[in-house]
Amino acid sequence: MLPAGGRGAHAVSEQPCRLITFSLAGKRHALRLAQTAEVLEDVPTFPVPRTPSFLGEVINCHGRIVPVLELAALMGCGSATDDAMILVLDQHVADLALRVGGAVAIVPPEAATDEMEGDGALVERYVTVAGERVALLSPGRIVELLETALRD
Repeated sequence: MLPAGGRGAHAVSEQPCRLITFSLAGKRHALRLAQTAEVLEDVPTFPVPRTPSFLGEVINCHGRIVPVLELAALMGCGSATDDAMILVLDQHVADLALRVGGAVAIVPPEAATDEMEGDGALVERYVTVAGERVALLSPGRIVELLETALRD
């Protein structure tokens, strides 16, 4: 968990908190690794008729049917690139998979520093990894945005 406040060169977490980083619309984003169950590459997806384009596919994940969210499309910034990967969220977080840009990397806790609060939308906080600003996304906020979009 990230500290409640503060800026500067604080560790991202008082407890070890590894991140999984990925690209989305040309920018670096991250999730806490503990919130992610699997990273899938070249997995078959199956279309779901009469669903919004950002939620039009599912995968079979160990016998579970899991909807795949095109995160960039939901955020209104296009779609994932050809090297897209699928991040399956931990079931305790949400029964959902996220299609994201490639170049997935695991970042140890000591390699990320807390920068500032997020924007209140999907970004929980901004952190610095290898000198680059990375948006740490909130899966809870992603689910809330998805539910709102599906109601509209």
